[in-house]
This record gives sequence, structure tokens and C-alpha cells, in this order.
Amino acid sequence: MKKVLVTLFFAFISLNCFAQGTTAGRFTVYPEESSKDSLILCGRTVNIQGYFNIANTLDLQNNSNSENETVIIFHYELGLYSREPSEDDVSMYVDNKKLKPFQTKTDDHSYIDFYYKFKLPKGQFKLFYSMDDDGSSLGGPSTCFIQETDEEKWIFSDKYEENIYISITNSYVEVENGAFTILGNGKKDGNTFFLKSGSLFSKSKMDLGISIRCSSLNNGHSGGSGLPVLPYSAKKIQSATEYIYEFVTAARIIEYELFGDYEHAPFEELIELLKQMDKNQLRLFRNSFYAKNDYVFKDSSLNNFFSSALCYIPDKSVTVDKIKKEKHEKILIEMIQAAEKGESPEAVFDKYRE
Repeated sequence: MKKVLVTLFFAFISLNCFAQGTTAGRFTVYPEESSKDSLILCGRTVNIQGYFNIANTLDLQNNSNSENETVIIFHYELGLYSREPSEDDVSMYVDNKKLKPFQTKTDDHSYIDFYYKFKLPKGQFKLFYSMDDDGSSLGGPSTCFIQETDEEKWIFSDKYEENIYISITNSYVEVENGAFTILGNGKKDGNTFFLKSGSLFSKSKMDLGISIRCSSLNNGHSGGSGLPVLPYSAKKIQSATEYIYEFVTAARIIEYELFGDYEHAPFEELIELLKQMDKNQLRLFRNSFYAKNDYVFKDSSLNNFFSSALCYIPDKSVTVDKIKKEKHEKILIEMIQAAEKGESPEAVFDKYRE
């Protein structure tokens, strides 16, 4: 049995909210130096469910005759605006036995470590660890970044196998160094996937240093402040994917403007964008709502245009009356229709101001 560098057991999982410019979430699990040579890593399963819930299951074998006491450290890097997680946010199990931390350490709000102690079971056993985070510490689940980095040498089973499941629905997932297949409803373009439902799945014999970037269609584009941001020119919106994404962004701007507690600039940019668009652009922008909901258009030109969008998965069972419009989406569609008629989109919005 040879020793190799294992990036898997010491998996660093970082969640970066790019829209906010903050960092949160780094997971590290390892035994003490005295017990590392007694363990064989046989396999690992990663379940990514939502942007802030990542669970790891490690299949291990204690190859020694002793049951050494082992310390596990759960290491969490804190972003500038992150809250410190409590021990209730972290789950750590050996087989079906839940562990309680015996110690925590923190340093000037830059990281927090949870220490767990247990006796190594003889033979094969499973180590499960995860962290639950609703995203409130990041200011919103806009994007996430998952990266694996090297740590130390371990005994690595010749039959080692890794399984990764990504279940982040209605989202774009860009992967590097991994061969993923869609288990469910989605589309693929190169190394980018759009997952409507189900999971992406990858199985490999060795760690490839897989990097994964995810972004939710529901969030649209955000700037450094976290507020939705539209392109400064209508000419910047060309592809079907861009039309759908910017419709979502514009709908968020309407939602924020209704609350009245946010900067007014994004709304002014939306009005300017609608004024720049010609009738064909406005028509595509309005129908982006229906493409987002996978409606099959009666107009072949619309079907042909939106078929190129990674996030458009035509569904003949979807009818106009089945598509639910949120209030901010309804308002945006009415504003676009007003612009198509040469009327004021601002006047439409003013009717809904509270």
C-alpha cells in the first residue's frame, strides 16, 4: 500500500460570495499525527445541497490493532461580514454517533476551530461532517466556490473512489477538472451546466483538484454592493441567456424599488435601458420571463432564439396560465409593454408605489 498526497480527506471547501466580495466557509478534518498511519482512506462522498450546505462522508479503515484516541479539527474561515457559527451549526458523526466539540478556538474574527475527540473504531467506519448555513452570514446565496487543496500524506486505498453530487437547482454550475453527468433535468455547454432539477454527479478514482463555481439564475447579476446591476447599454444584451439573466436582474430591481429602502440608481438604470431598447429587443426582453419558465412559444422565431439559452429547457406541459408571476415580475412585464407602445414605463411603476 503506497502513501500519496491526499487532497480529499483534508478537503478545503470555500464558499465565496462574489457579489458581496466576502469569504466564508473552510472545512478541515484530520486526525492527530500519532494516529494518521493507522488509517486507510477508502472513499469519499460529497453532497452539495444549496449554496451553504456541504456534507462529506469519508469511508475509512483502521488498519491497526489499537483504538487510538483521535482529535478532529473543524476549521471555519470567517469573512469580513460573517457571523461565527455555533457548535449547533456543525455536524460531526463517527458512524451513527454524533460528536460534541470539547474545545473551540478563534482568532480576531478571522477563523474558528471546533475540536472533537473520539476513539478510532476497529475495521471499517464512516466519518461524516457538514455545516449548515442559511447564507445570512454572507448577505445572500449569490455564488459559491468549492476548491480542494493538498495537505498531508496518507495511506490511500488502491480501490479509492470519490463520488460528488451537486444538487443546486435552477443554477449554473461551472466545473474544472471533473467529468460530471446530469442526473435529472438540465443542459450542458462545455464545462458549464444548467441544472433545473436533480443533481450533477461525478465519479473518479483519484482526486482531480476539482473546482466548482455555482450561481443561481434566481439572483441575476449583482455588483460589489450586492445590489442588482444591469449593463449600461442595451447593446450589451445579445444572447438568449443574457436576455433571461437580465430579466431576472431587472425584476429584482423592481422588487427592491418597491421596498424603497435601497439605492435608487439601479431603478434609474432600468428605465434608461428600457428607453434604449428597440421594439424587437423589448419583445425578447418581455418573453424572457416565459423562456425562464420553459414555456414553448407558438412563435417559431422565439423558440429558435431562446433554444440557444443554457437555462431554457422547453416543456410542453407549461402553459401561460400555469406560470406564476410574482408582483415584481408582473410590474416589469407591464413596464416593458408600456415601452413597446412608446409610453412611460415609470408611469406604470408609479401606480404600484405604496
